[in-house]
Amino acid sequence: DGNVDAGEQCDDGNSLNDDGCSATCEIEIAPFCGDGNVDAGEQCDDGNSLNDDGCSATCEIEVDPASLIIDRASFRRGTLIVSGRSEPVGASLTLFAPGSQVGTTCSGTIAGSGSPGASSFSFVVPRASDPGTVCIESSAGIAEEANTAR
Repeated sequence: DGNVDAGEQCDDGNSLNDDGCSATCEIEIAPFCGDGNVDAGEQCDDGNSLNDDGCSATCEIEVDPASLIIDRASFRRGTLIVSGRSEPVGASLTLFAPGSQVGTTCSGTIAGSGSPGASSFSFVVPRASDPGTVCIESSAGIAEEANTAR
């Protein structure tokens, strides 16, 4: 009848569900990011609206920023060598030549690319121009830099 009577949480004057007020006059809560349930369009839902905890405030899976680590970066006799570890395993990697810039992504000249089959990677670039800062970018959305000058 459109009036909230005793025992009713709401009354929208109809007997339809999924419109905010059910046919039994109870308030319906629509699914939302942060409700703890993985709903359509969500990759995850950890029940909060915090970032940097594995599931973002927009319910997207977050990649651990420590998952791209450069263990070795050197420049010897014109050969650039960069190696390290990457998660997730098999993420494609792009190596940017010395002089590259790093922020949330790399920019500069691409010196090599590949997809490691294990968690470790290695780039060997003969006839590299100069030592300096190299940048590696992962398809998982992570960038890391290292200085090859020694």
